[in-house]
Amino acid sequence: MDIEFPNLNSFPKKINPLEHSQRLKLTITRMQTTFTNRGININTKFFIPNENIDFGKATFEIERHIEKLIKEYVYINDDNKLIEIFHFIQFWGGITGRNIYVKNGGFENNFTLDAYKAIVEIAININPETCKDDLKKVEVLSKQIKNIGISFTTKHLSFWSRFTNKYNFILPVLDSTLSLNLLYKCNPSWKDYRQYVEQMQIEASKKNTTVTILERELYNYFNNKK
Repeated sequence: MDIEFPNLNSFPKKINPLEHSQRLKLTITRMQTTFTNRGININTKFFIPNENIDFGKATFEIERHIEKLIKEYVYINDDNKLIEIFHFIQFWGGITGRNIYVKNGGFENNFTLDAYKAIVEIAININPETCKDDLKKVEVLSKQIKNIGISFTTKHLSFWSRFTNKYNFILPVLDSTLSLNLLYKCNPSWKDYRQYVEQMQIEASKKNTTVTILERELYNYFNNKK
């Protein structure tokens, strides 16, 4: 699989926010409603107090909060903090992450703390030499967390590797927007993701940017084409 990347020639020095859109507004507010209805109490109102805000800026503040929580967790290793981080990443990802909360009896029946801890450890320690084998381990572990899927598992991998990886080896998100526009697939496999990671690393190096910035610029580019 060879990805044909769009010809983006200019990259910022720092990651840009997601761009505000009606789609972004709907996905976040609907997830907020899901959290309220399911009793997931992480004070989402602090970031999304109403619908009359810039949702690009709001989700960027959520990213910063996730970074803060992750760095706190690395220091204290508290299980409740880890679960809070999980919820915030799901919230940031939007309504398509609702299944773990609404199917199979809800979050408690779907989430497996030990599996998530193992995924986090892989994200912290993964490097170019271990990447393929480590991602195969993530594939197995992710099946122990029901109703999450590749798209949201990669969101967690991205945040944890972005803020904690010992080798500065960052794993990109592969959501529906990126999968459809780069892989031309609605339901990519873990094999697709492993190849995607490799090619994103190569493309970022060619463009003299980071994987995180490349991913964000691609996401905003494809959203602007709609």
